Amino acid sequence: MGQRTFYNWKGRFATAGYAGLAEFRSHAPKAPHRIAPEIEAQVQALRAQQPSWGKQRLADELAKGNNWVPLVSPNSTVVF
Repeated sequence: MGQRTFYNWKGRFATAGYAGLAEFRSHAPKAPHRIAPEIEAQVQALRAQQPSWGKQRLADELAKGNNWVPLVSPNSTVVF
């Protein structure tokens, strides 16, 4: 444990005791870039219909159905 981390936790313990150590909350976003469930279902349906298509083709087919506006990144279409 680094010195900076120690003094961060020491201050919490000094002000709130053991309860201050137990109240740790993460400020990280929870799944910030998650695909919408209806789009995920479309990807899964296309994958089931055309198992030979790669991720770029799946992304292109979804964009084609949306007036060529991309709905997903090719790297996010890997849904099984």
